[in-house]
Amino acid sequence: MDDTVLLRDVTEADLEVLLEQEHDPEAVRRSHFRPREREAFMHHWKTRILGDPTVFVQAVMVGGELAGNLVAWWEGDRRFIGYWFGRAFWGRGIGTRAMALFLDKEQARPLYADPFHGNTASVRLLERHGFERSGTVRHGEDEHVLLVLHPPRARHADETARSRRTAHAYVDSAERRDWEAFAALLAEDVVYEMPQTRERIRGKQPFLRFNTDYPGDWHLAVRRVVADGRHAAAWLDARVGDERQEACVWFEFSGEGLISRVTDFWPEPYDPPAGREHLVERW
Repeated sequence: MDDTVLLRDVTEADLEVLLEQEHDPEAVRRSHFRPREREAFMHHWKTRILGDPTVFVQAVMVGGELAGNLVAWWEGDRRFIGYWFGRAFWGRGIGTRAMALFLDKEQARPLYADPFHGNTASVRLLERHGFERSGTVRHGEDEHVLLVLHPPRARHADETARSRRTAHAYVDSAERRDWEAFAALLAEDVVYEMPQTRERIRGKQPFLRFNTDYPGDWHLAVRRVVADGRHAAAWLDARVGDERQEACVWFEFSGEGLISRVTDFWPEPYDPPAGREHLVERW
């Protein structure tokens, strides 16, 4: 199956397929968007989208098929983005790749989106590309999440501050053995690695178990945290019983600000304790 994603201009010949995609019952249920009847749909697209030079719209092509569309438009002084994909193209990473291509072309920042709050897949798609939640709005009886993609410099500064706070919170919650707070910092698909022992752990629950079951009377204290965007490093003082040493932990973060990768480095030789073999893989 060819899942290569390309963008091109929308033509009137595409509208019948886009109309069919908009009327898909499951897509309507998830989006809480009331589809337009055929005549209203065609009029809207020909006059309000294709006929408006301030609107930027692209067709999403996958393996020669029309998979959906992405569009950006003005509402007052705010630039919004919207998108719709045919159900046959869900769950294949197509939306993620199409969004990345579109955002390279659509340069307006800040850029807003307001998906239905129950459409969690759509919210996650936007957050993966740096959109941040800024509140909620109502369309009729429905609550929608308002997200914004900030200009790169402001977004980078915000991400850096968030990464620094999360790195501190990671060490603090581990020291306090507050495993609920610790778990809340982790992405579901977090990956942990320890180069000295060549151990790797995949997933939130195994990594949480790895920490909760760690033996000994151990304690951690932050000396310094440095961060840059979605990366951070923590210089730590570590104590196990009466033994003290320094350590470094590197973090990578998801677009939602959750920890997606942890790399532990202990400068002293280290032998892993027995009993955690079922949680780790070796490389």
